[in-house]
Amino acid sequence: MTVFLLANLSTCCRYNGTYKDLTDIPPDIPSECATIDLSYNSIPVLRTDAFDHVTQCTFLDLSHNNISILQNYTFRALHKLLHLNLNNNHISVIGNEAFNGLSNLLEIRISHNPIFYVSLNMFKTLTKCNTLFMFYAQIYEIEKNAFKQLKNLKHLVLYSSTLTIIYDQTFSGMENLLQLNLQWNPIQVIETGAFSDLHYLSTLSLYGTRLSMVNPLWFSQLKIPLKLILSNPLSDNDEPWDCEKLCWLKEKEDTGSIRWYSSDGEIFSPECVEGTWESLNCSTGNV
Repeated sequence: MTVFLLANLSTCCRYNGTYKDLTDIPPDIPSECATIDLSYNSIPVLRTDAFDHVTQCTFLDLSHNNISILQNYTFRALHKLLHLNLNNNHISVIGNEAFNGLSNLLEIRISHNPIFYVSLNMFKTLTKCNTLFMFYAQIYEIEKNAFKQLKNLKHLVLYSSTLTIIYDQTFSGMENLLQLNLQWNPIQVIETGAFSDLHYLSTLSLYGTRLSMVNPLWFSQLKIPLKLILSNPLSDNDEPWDCEKLCWLKEKEDTGSIRWYSSDGEIFSPECVEGTWESLNCSTGNV
């Protein structure tokens, strides 16, 4: 019985290295540790061999450090890792092979970093990942097909960056995505085929963007009802909606295929250039 208990304690090893003014990954972390928390330190660089001795790790927290670059093969030995937290660092460069080895990763948090640009191969090895948080990341552009290898991703959070345009094929290959959060980006243009592969999207947040229209072709591929989160003008410089051009959306709302909401969960009622949404007459063929 004693041997059994010791064995379980070993496999449940937790390493707490928070608030220790660390500038490197400690070499004395027990090799059997499943949970490693190194948050709130001053680590500037991750050596490519830094985690070679902790191959049993399933949860790694490196948030609130000074990391600026993710080098190729940094996590090469962490084949069992399920959760990775890189929030609140200074990461601006991510090598195309930085996440190589994370074949079983389910969730990655990389918010509050000046990433700026999401490249084609940045996440190519994270084929099992289902959740990606990348908000407050100052992203101004996402390359086409950048998320294509994330075929199992269900939740993608990209709010509060600097995106102004969403290109065709930005989310190509993401057939299983359920929730997409783009709110508080100054988006002015979404190309027609941007969401074409998102057949099972259930929630799309465009709250706080600078969009002046909603294109029905964005949603032609949907196979399930969609919760669409929008906002009315947030400043005196923003124009109200041209509600006559949203008659198609009113029809979708009436059938229940698209329901739209404000950010607080209330049913959304657009502020119209002329008249009100409730009194809008769509029988004249406006689409």
